Amino acid sequence: MAAAMAFRSARSVTFSIALALTSVAASAGCATRDRWAGQDKMLHLGAGSVAAVAVGSQFKSPWAGFAAGVAIGAAKELTDSRGAGTCSLQDLVATAVGAGLGAYASKWAIAHADGNTSVRFTTTF
Repeated sequence: MAAAMAFRSARSVTFSIALALTSVAASAGCATRDRWAGQDKMLHLGAGSVAAVAVGSQFKSPWAGFAAGVAIGAAKELTDSRGAGTCSLQDLVATAVGAGLGAYASKWAIAHADGNTSVRFTTTF
Protein backbone atom coordinates (compact mmCIF):
# COMPACT_ATOMS: atom_id res chain seq x y z
CA MET A 1 0.00 0.00 0.00
CA ALA A 2 2.76 2.45 0.95
CA ALA A 3 4.70 1.61 -2.23
CA ALA A 4 1.63 2.30 -4.37
CA MET A 5 1.12 5.67 -2.65
CA ALA A 6 4.80 6.56 -3.15
CA PHE A 7 4.53 5.59 -6.83
CA ARG A 8 1.46 7.78 -7.33
CA SER A 9 3.16 10.64 -5.50
CA ALA A 10 6.32 10.36 -7.62
CA ARG A 11 4.24 10.25 -10.79
CA SER A 12 2.27 13.34 -9.74
CA VAL A 13 5.43 15.27 -8.92
CA THR A 14 7.02 14.25 -12.22
CA PHE A 15 4.04 15.38 -14.27
CA SER A 16 3.76 18.61 -12.27
CA ILE A 17 7.41 19.44 -12.95
CA ALA A 18 7.08 18.60 -16.64
CA LEU A 19 3.94 20.74 -16.93
CA ALA A 20 5.53 23.66 -15.09
CA LEU A 21 8.67 23.60 -17.24
CA THR A 22 6.62 23.34 -20.41
CA SER A 23 4.49 26.28 -19.31
CA VAL A 24 7.57 28.38 -18.60
CA ALA A 25 9.03 27.56 -22.02
CA ALA A 26 5.69 28.30 -23.70
CA SER A 27 5.44 31.68 -22.00
CA ALA A 28 8.99 32.56 -23.05
CA GLY A 29 7.78 33.43 -26.55
CA CYS A 30 8.81 30.25 -28.34
CA ALA A 31 7.87 29.81 -31.98
CA THR A 32 4.85 27.61 -32.63
CA ARG A 33 5.14 27.40 -36.41
CA ASP A 34 8.37 25.43 -36.59
CA ARG A 35 8.51 22.48 -39.00
CA TRP A 36 7.74 19.09 -37.44
CA ALA A 37 9.82 17.24 -40.03
CA GLY A 38 13.13 19.04 -39.47
CA GLN A 39 16.33 17.11 -38.77
CA ASP A 40 16.69 18.89 -35.45
CA LYS A 41 13.53 17.15 -34.20
CA MET A 42 15.33 13.82 -34.44
CA LEU A 43 18.23 15.30 -32.46
CA HIS A 44 15.80 16.51 -29.79
CA LEU A 45 14.12 13.09 -29.71
CA GLY A 46 17.49 11.40 -29.30
CA ALA A 47 18.68 13.81 -26.61
CA GLY A 48 15.49 13.31 -24.61
CA SER A 49 15.84 9.53 -24.92
CA VAL A 50 19.48 9.47 -23.87
CA ALA A 51 18.83 11.72 -20.88
CA ALA A 52 15.86 9.65 -19.74
CA VAL A 53 17.70 6.33 -20.05
CA ALA A 54 20.78 7.69 -18.26
CA VAL A 55 18.87 9.25 -15.37
CA GLY A 56 16.23 6.52 -15.21
CA SER A 57 18.84 3.79 -14.95
CA GLN A 58 20.98 5.74 -12.49
CA PHE A 59 18.10 6.42 -10.10
CA LYS A 60 16.21 3.22 -10.97
CA SER A 61 13.15 5.32 -11.78
CA PRO A 62 11.64 5.86 -15.24
CA TRP A 63 9.74 8.83 -13.80
CA ALA A 64 13.00 10.52 -12.82
CA GLY A 65 14.32 9.82 -16.32
CA PHE A 66 11.26 11.35 -17.93
CA ALA A 67 11.43 14.43 -15.71
CA ALA A 68 15.14 14.87 -16.49
CA GLY A 69 14.56 14.63 -20.23
CA VAL A 70 11.75 17.19 -20.15
CA ALA A 71 13.74 19.48 -17.84
CA ILE A 72 16.73 19.41 -20.17
CA GLY A 73 14.50 20.18 -23.16
CA ALA A 74 12.76 23.05 -21.36
CA ALA A 75 16.08 24.49 -20.17
CA LYS A 76 17.44 24.36 -23.72
CA GLU A 77 14.39 26.16 -25.12
CA LEU A 78 14.56 28.78 -22.36
CA THR A 79 18.21 29.36 -23.24
CA ASP A 80 17.23 29.67 -26.91
CA SER A 81 14.52 32.20 -26.01
CA ARG A 82 17.21 34.43 -24.51
CA GLY A 83 19.10 34.69 -27.78
CA ALA A 84 21.20 31.53 -27.89
CA GLY A 85 19.12 30.02 -30.70
CA THR A 86 15.57 29.68 -31.96
CA CYS A 87 13.08 28.72 -29.26
CA SER A 88 10.53 26.21 -30.54
CA LEU A 89 7.67 24.44 -28.81
CA GLN A 90 7.92 21.66 -31.40
CA ASP A 91 11.52 21.09 -30.27
CA LEU A 92 10.31 20.82 -26.67
CA VAL A 93 7.59 18.35 -27.67
CA ALA A 94 10.12 16.24 -29.60
CA THR A 95 12.42 16.19 -26.57
CA ALA A 96 9.51 15.22 -24.28
CA VAL A 97 8.49 12.38 -26.63
CA GLY A 98 12.09 11.18 -26.62
CA ALA A 99 12.13 11.38 -22.83
CA GLY A 100 8.99 9.27 -22.71
CA LEU A 101 10.52 6.65 -25.00
CA GLY A 102 13.75 6.68 -22.99
CA ALA A 103 11.85 6.35 -19.71
CA TYR A 104 9.96 3.38 -21.15
CA ALA A 105 13.23 1.83 -22.30
CA SER A 106 14.84 2.35 -18.90
CA LYS A 107 11.88 0.63 -17.26
CA TRP A 108 11.86 -2.44 -19.46
CA ALA A 109 15.35 -2.86 -20.86
CA ILE A 110 17.59 -2.07 -17.91
CA ALA A 111 17.70 -4.54 -15.05
CA HIS A 112 19.23 -3.84 -11.65
CA ALA A 113 20.40 -6.73 -9.54
CA ASP A 114 22.82 -6.81 -6.61
CA GLY A 115 24.01 -3.27 -7.32
CA ASN A 116 24.94 -4.11 -10.92
CA THR A 117 23.20 -2.71 -13.96
CA SER A 118 22.75 -4.89 -17.00
CA VAL A 119 20.91 -4.43 -20.27
CA ARG A 120 18.67 -7.26 -21.35
CA PHE A 121 17.17 -7.90 -24.72
CA THR A 122 14.32 -10.36 -24.89
CA THR A 123 12.14 -11.57 -27.70
CA THR A 124 8.95 -13.52 -27.25
CA PHE A 125 7.41 -15.55 -30.02
